[in-house]
Amino acid sequence: MPFIIIDHGHPAIANYQHNIPKGTVSVTKSAAAKNVSKHTLSNKNQAAAPFENPYINKSFSPHRIYLAKELMSKPVIFLDSQNATPEQAWELMQRHHIKHLPVTQNKKLFGIISVGDVLHSLAFKVAPKENWFVKKVYAATEDTDIHQLTHTMFDQHIGSMPIINDKQALIGLVTRSDILKLISRYGPMEFWA
Repeated sequence: MPFIIIDHGHPAIANYQHNIPKGTVSVTKSAAAKNVSKHTLSNKNQAAAPFENPYINKSFSPHRIYLAKELMSKPVIFLDSQNATPEQAWELMQRHHIKHLPVTQNKKLFGIISVGDVLHSLAFKVAPKENWFVKKVYAATEDTDIHQLTHTMFDQHIGSMPIINDKQALIGLVTRSDILKLISRYGPMEFWA
């Protein structure tokens, strides 16, 4: 599945393949876990209760996640590049409690800025005309496979991936927080299988 790289507003298709290992490796109990098991079983006065994860939502039956559109956040808060400043970006990020802010130009994805980029720009008084946000952005379509999307984010060390349509308009955003929230809320995830 190709990814779209937006470089200074111009799209380029990049084929990014990641080999997904099939199956799982067997796990054996550690010595500490074996001792705990022996102690629990030998103590007849205490009934051993199975471990229950308090963060798993038991009222929800998770469904398999296949595509970016099933995981992305929308609508997306964004900043228009025309006359944009680091101060405006910081104010938007603080108001909406976000760490990544896509930048658009003529309603198309043009760049992205993170909290770190904004703080760097404000600390070193970078002029708005200079490069204060990233203009080479990995993006995906809503039908991108979630395995490839997450592996690309990990391999490229990026914290968010904008989701665009065929006209390069911003329609969603997948962040590391979206992925972690999904895993922590529903426990073992079917979408990794």
